[in-house]
Amino acid sequence: KNILFIGQFKDACGYANAARGFLRVFDKFLDKEKINLKIFSLDFEKQDFSEGLDKQLVEKYLLSAEALKNFIENNEYY
Repeated sequence: KNILFIGQFKDACGYANAARGFLRVFDKFLDKEKINLKIFSLDFEKQDFSEGLDKQLVEKYLLSAEALKNFIENNEYY
């Protein structure tokens, strides 16, 4: 299964803090052999407020706009 998680992963707002928290949980408990997690970050602020482990996780799962288009066109996602 493919999971596409769209959120504010890099901003300083509460939504971004929650999205990074969900990403930490997904990364820790996800069966990576059965589930393919990808994220797309909606960035409303120009500065990247993610740091440390959160920044590494965002970069690990992040899709570019072009990769997002290809992912949607070529995969079944949830």
